[in-house]
Amino acid sequence: MKRVAVALSGGVDSSLSAMLLMDDSDNEVFGVTMNLHENSREPIESASRICSFLGIKHFVIDLQEAFKKSVIDVFHEYYRTGRTPNPCAFCNRDIKIGLFLEEAVKLGADCMATGHYAMSDNNGVLMEAFNKKKDQSYFLSLVKRENMKRMLFPLGKMPSKDETRRLALMRGLPNHSRSESQDVCFPTSISHYQYEDKEGDIIHIETQQRIGTHNGIHRYTIGQRRGLGIASKEPLFVARIDYPTNTIMVGERHHLTNNTFNVRETNWFIDKFTEEYIKVQVKLRSSCSKIDAQVRKESDAEAVVHLLSLNEIPVTAGQICAFYDGEKVVGAGIISF
Repeated sequence: MKRVAVALSGGVDSSLSAMLLMDDSDNEVFGVTMNLHENSREPIESASRICSFLGIKHFVIDLQEAFKKSVIDVFHEYYRTGRTPNPCAFCNRDIKIGLFLEEAVKLGADCMATGHYAMSDNNGVLMEAFNKKKDQSYFLSLVKRENMKRMLFPLGKMPSKDETRRLALMRGLPNHSRSESQDVCFPTSISHYQYEDKEGDIIHIETQQRIGTHNGIHRYTIGQRRGLGIASKEPLFVARIDYPTNTIMVGERHHLTNNTFNVRETNWFIDKFTEEYIKVQVKLRSSCSKIDAQVRKESDAEAVVHLLSLNEIPVTAGQICAFYDGEKVVGAGIISF
């Protein structure tokens, strides 16, 4: 008998995952839900109702302090220092498939399942879901391999979200039509965080000429065009944000792309590099196409990425760069300059 903890959010994806796992008589399934912040009450209550419907035990694990430190505080620190955070990827690594998994194991779980659209093998190697439009491997690419070995993704082979809902309806799940949440799950108010409205220079990245001023780098993001307050014949975009000098660098569209950049806090799903560099395809955003690239490992925590084909996507400090070999995720890191 294998004890499986299903991370339940109250949504249809995690609920159907629990139901599918219960089809196997060798699985003893129970539900676990995270209490993360002031908005957690509704998903906890919804998950509890689903567990009652399924006839399984339900546990609530309080991770508010850890979530604030690892996700919310980091989210605000990134914006304060001119970077663009990816809180879902950080949460998956540190909380959901980190501390939450550890707590589920303490409750007796042999493994944990989520409603993510992704797949993994017995060696803890992450892979894309069958449904590429719904694939969430990008957001899971920072999860440690040793933790991935304990994960199950029952929806990884689901052909579409419509099929998920159809199957949930056919099997009588009461939340089969519940809408999806697309936004950050926690309140993003900055009332408790000190963002300094410190005036600084706006400089053209090519000419190095000062062409304006800004009133706080936390108000800007890479690729931003509107709100710069600069008259120009050609549209200008934020191309770089330099926190140490409190400077916004702007340029034309072609200045947004970088062929070579660094990544840090790297995470690998391969045992070792056999060459100086490896050829991969990279994703700079979850919804963007893959780009041919070379990755050179600098240390256990850092790598250099060199793009081999045309890139029109802004390379943004703080975002995730995920490395793929076909459908397999080779590794990932956080973009830095």
